[in-house]
Amino acid sequence: MIAEKILNGDYNKQNKNFKTGYYFSIKSKMYEYYSSSYELSRMKELDFDDSVRTWTKKHGIKIQYIYDGNVHNYLPDFLIETKKGDKILEEVKGWVSNKHNFELKNKSAIEFCNKNNIKFQVNFYQRKQVIEY
Repeated sequence: MIAEKILNGDYNKQNKNFKTGYYFSIKSKMYEYYSSSYELSRMKELDFDDSVRTWTKKHGIKIQYIYDGNVHNYLPDFLIETKKGDKILEEVKGWVSNKHNFELKNKSAIEFCNKNNIKFQVNFYQRKQVIEY
């Protein structure tokens, strides 16, 4: 499975795109900050996806998880609401540099989403693979 290859480090680190800036969303009518070219590309896709009613990075969701004995806050990339009424919390990844930390964040996000009737997915943008939990 593609996720296992990414989690196991079989990815191309040369494709790191640390592009940052602001994008004006035609759906939310707000400027949204992006911290990678993957996020920027995803923002454009969400704006032109007919099944998406709205999306934002300014959702205010902080999910706590414990890593190496310390409490951390995980801030998922997007909160998406579809025209069907589904809410999706989405993380956009080009690759995974720390498998253990990635798994801890996902576990906490899945628990949070289950408690709040939200779907969770990881979009491995570089590989064009979305994994829904």
